[in-house]
Amino acid sequence: MSISAHAQVQPFEAKANEQVLMSEIKTLLDSSSLISGLNEPFKLNSNMPERNRGLIFQQLIDMGKTVRMQGEGQQLQLMIYASNKYNQLDAMLAERILKGELQLYLSDDENNLTQTEVLPFNYTDTIPILMKTDLQSDWSATRFHETNDFPERDRWRDYGQPAIIVAATGITVFLLFNLRSN
Repeated sequence: MSISAHAQVQPFEAKANEQVLMSEIKTLLDSSSLISGLNEPFKLNSNMPERNRGLIFQQLIDMGKTVRMQGEGQQLQLMIYASNKYNQLDAMLAERILKGELQLYLSDDENNLTQTEVLPFNYTDTIPILMKTDLQSDWSATRFHETNDFPERDRWRDYGQPAIIVAATGITVFLLFNLRSN
């Protein structure tokens, strides 16, 4: 098993969840023993959006692998499962935790499963609160599945009601002393 983790990124350098996730996947593919052992051409299937498959194809080609678009032979299924968290730290910053697994399944030309590998990933950094929605995309692996925001404060209850009570009490005391002295 291989776990990839990176140092904290400064808040205003935050990359979109999809960019971070694809970077993690590329790192995991480089460290995969299943991928490094693939010497024959294979067909690739994945649960990621089409826009990201090209990046994976290129990564595999750069690793010296032959990826076929059609035909018989080995098939590699690349599955990504994520459970991402967003925890508000203070009024300006939140902690972003992207974690999950890259699951690889290799089957032969008769669709018999021959090899599997599960590679976990974990990425944590801090981000500005205002960027929360900008970092996510339509891909479910990039959404925040758990969010822990501070509850919105009721300013009326915190400041308005006590101010009125103090003012009313002050006016009442002033009027009582003023009337009593007359």
